[in-house]
Amino acid sequence: MTGLTKRALITGSAAGIGARVAETLNTKGYQLILVDKDKHANDALAASFSNAKSIVLDLTDREALREFCTSLETQTLDIAFINAGVALPGDVVDISESAIDLHLDVNLRSAILLNQACAKAMLKSGRGHIISTVSMGGITPLKGSAVYSATKFAMRGFLSALYSELKPHGISVSGIYPSAVDTGMLKNEVRSNGSPLNFVSKVATVDDVGQSVEYALKTKKLEVYISSIDGFNSRFIGFFPSLLDRLYPLLEKIGRKGMAHYKSRL
Repeated sequence: MTGLTKRALITGSAAGIGARVAETLNTKGYQLILVDKDKHANDALAASFSNAKSIVLDLTDREALREFCTSLETQTLDIAFINAGVALPGDVVDISESAIDLHLDVNLRSAILLNQACAKAMLKSGRGHIISTVSMGGITPLKGSAVYSATKFAMRGFLSALYSELKPHGISVSGIYPSAVDTGMLKNEVRSNGSPLNFVSKVATVDDVGQSVEYALKTKKLEVYISSIDGFNSRFIGFFPSLLDRLYPLLEKIGRKGMAHYKSRL
């Protein structure tokens, strides 16, 4: 490992999108720092690569996260993929305080602190690229998943500001904006009667998202969408947010059909 000069951090690495990106970066010769709370799966993934280290970290453990971020600031990083996230459906009047805290801790607080630590590390070398998995739920508000949307809306604003702060220093910042992705998290959300708005667009695969990460690395774009439809929707809703409430009935009708088709495959 000492002969490698390229190093990449991946959070939420044990499965799904994180594991797919880890495989890609491994083939490109990166030394990998794999971070996940699932020790068994993360250790197994790291063992399948020749140059990977598994770090078990619960992002809701504030002291452990603080210690990890402090150590991260002293390292040399070329790529950071901040990918871990949670989605627990529930109307605002029904969702528990603990579920609200979980969304805030994992999707927003830890993501901001990890971005901050990576930025500090990359400023020392004057190079690097930080990529975060966001969501179309950060552009199109999701009825029934308002807290999730809130964390993703906040991340979009954070990344836009961070992009402008780091660009003069030669460091790139990107956000990946998928709609529904065929992962364990989506399956759990569907079984918990999640928002049908997730299914307005075609369900993406982890390969689709992995290719979008590669595209972000190549183009250095601030925002990368999985499909052209999602890109159009982001611009349309940005210009005409007041129309969204009128569109909800149509979007939900389309989404329910997509959700029913997805459920039939489970």
